[in-house]
Amino acid sequence: MRNFIKEKIKAAQEGMRKYSYREVANKEPKLKVHDWVMINVKNIKTIRLTKMVDYKLRGKFEIEKLIGTCAHELKLALIAGKIYPVFYIKLLQPYYSNMIPRRHSPTPPPMDLEEQEWFVDATGVLL
Repeated sequence: MRNFIKEKIKAAQEGMRKYSYREVANKEPKLKVHDWVMINVKNIKTIRLTKMVDYKLRGKFEIEKLIGTCAHELKLALIAGKIYPVFYIKLLQPYYSNMIPRRHSPTPPPMDLEEQEWFVDATGVLL
């Protein structure tokens, strides 16, 4: 009975994995190395008071390396702080420069991260 349940769970997981990869492959743009992208900052904490007034997409970053089919490593500026440079493909959008003549829209500013440093003394108490 236990092996039967394990096989059914494994089959269900395989089906979900195939569907998820198919969704990502069909909906997301095909990005290559050296393409420029913008990052969705919904999971990155910035110094803005609320997310509602913050930029939804940040930067103009170059793709340095493809990691599998669903993640990309970016060349982040030093100002990006301690952010891990690998991002899931759904958090990236291609960067398009403005093609309208005589119109200069500003590029969103680089990351303005809230630097948080935590210190713990020898007794394990958070300072």
